[in-house]
Amino acid sequence: MTTKTKPQAKIEGINQQIVRADIRIPVNLYAELEAIANEQGQKKHHITGRPMVSPVILELLELGLHHYSSQNRLGGDSTRLVPDTDPGNQLDIEALKAELLGELRGELQSLADTIAEKK
Repeated sequence: MTTKTKPQAKIEGINQQIVRADIRIPVNLYAELEAIANEQGQKKHHITGRPMVSPVILELLELGLHHYSSQNRLGGDSTRLVPDTDPGNQLDIEALKAELLGELRGELQSLADTIAEKK
């Protein structure tokens, strides 16, 4: 993975930094990201006309990192990315996806409400 650090335009008086990361995403996963971007009404890319998935990726990363740090605080083994092979400890991936998507929608609605209040 290659990274470049680039200053971002000032946002609300704060000079932030961003890092460009070149990642490879399986086509089926990218299709899911595009579907979420469409559901959220993300802007379309000016050349390709496809939905912009960067905001979706960033939101999901934040949720994942929050979950990861929560597991660390609770003493869980958050370094395990693959579910246990013990059937009693299997992760319910669909339930987890639904929960994360629900949280994401809630956060986006809260953000939309905040933006609407400022207009």
